[in-house]
Amino acid sequence: MVNELRLCGKALYAGQYTGKHANDCELVHSGGDYGENMGKQKPVDPLEAIVWKGIVRLGCARVECNNGDVFAICSYDLPGNYIGERPFGDNYGWFKKFSKEL
Repeated sequence: MVNELRLCGKALYAGQYTGKHANDCELVHSGGDYGENMGKQKPVDPLEAIVWKGIVRLGCARVECNNGDVFAICSYDLPGNYIGERPFGDNYGWFKKFSKEL
């Protein structure tokens, strides 16, 4: 079962961080207490953060960098997205089916 996801103040955290990188558009994790997914392209799609099992709070922000690129970050709590783990644990089959339909 996947937890209910709530948007929250993580957007403020994410917004402050993206604002710091408007000049360089550099993809560097913040080193904060939250899990993060980030991207720098058009379009930006940090989908992993939204679907990861155990994540209950999410905030996202984006900024257009001085060079025209778009830098986006989603900060989420509880941290997830660990190497070697599936986003939904044992409940992964429906996501594989869904992702093929995208």
